Amino acid sequence: MPEEHEGILEVEEAKKVKLKEKGKMLKEQVAQGSKGGLCLAWKGDTKVSLRSLFRNHIDVIVEEEQGKEEWRFTGFHGSPFVHNKSDTTWKQELIAYTFPEDVAEMILSIPLAERPHEDFQVWSVEATDLDAVGKNKLQPPIPVKIWTKPVDRVVKINFDAAYDGRQSKAAIGVVARDKEGLVLLLCTDVHQRVSSAFGAEAIACRKALQIGINMQWEKVIIEGDSLSIIRKCKTKRPDKSLVSAYIHYIHQLLFRFKECRFEHISRLANNLAHILSNEALKSSRGAYLVGRVPEAAELQAEIERVREPD
Repeated sequence: MPEEHEGILEVEEAKKVKLKEKGKMLKEQVAQGSKGGLCLAWKGDTKVSLRSLFRNHIDVIVEEEQGKEEWRFTGFHGSPFVHNKSDTTWKQELIAYTFPEDVAEMILSIPLAERPHEDFQVWSVEATDLDAVGKNKLQPPIPVKIWTKPVDRVVKINFDAAYDGRQSKAAIGVVARDKEGLVLLLCTDVHQRVSSAFGAEAIACRKALQIGINMQWEKVIIEGDSLSIIRKCKTKRPDKSLVSAYIHYIHQLLFRFKECRFEHISRLANNLAHILSNEALKSSRGAYLVGRVPEAAELQAEIERVREPD
């Protein structure tokens, strides 16, 4: 199901680009300024539902002609792959967090050009074909989602993973907090020979449940920003993907709790776990701390502790 808007887009001096999808017109504004980002503009008779949003991509479902036709549009700010001196590689983390697992796997299997080349024009349009952006009224922005505290007697455990595809190395970050937003404990760890970003997220999710079991917490909420992994954890059907072994193990762990609920949140609402995993990947060291956080994450932990939803 499409999700709510996860951010506020601010656009300065935008240029219009004509895009075609099944013969329909969609206008994209690409920010040209210090703030950057993406913005979509559409005609009033078109329904657009936001699936996900981050600094470098926007993903929407477009419904036209009163539900007779529905399709998906994903826009990138920048390139989904990176040129290095020796070769060209996909930005695996970007692809993994943008698309469902099956789609991401297909994209990552597409070979890229071995040598960088100049951009070239695919099609051209006349300026008269583009409507003025000012004539298209954008919907009002919706505030960014933030991390929220759990209710009494429930522990909320957030997880995230950082992945280095070149070295097949992953780092996970897991943090548990109480109803006051205080950090009960956190754990970071580094794993070698991890085959994908999805595998890294599954390992982090598994660790979140293991911590809850070890601490004998009866009621927990497991939160992560990997929609694919959260969906797999919620479903009761056997998983047949590349991370099926992790998902099966996670399902077995659920019997150890009186109550365990999985929730998908935006990356912005999962910032503390995100910082922890990235710092662990940089340092190649894990940590286990009780009642405190490392210096690099202190500010974020305090912001989320004192901040309340609007």
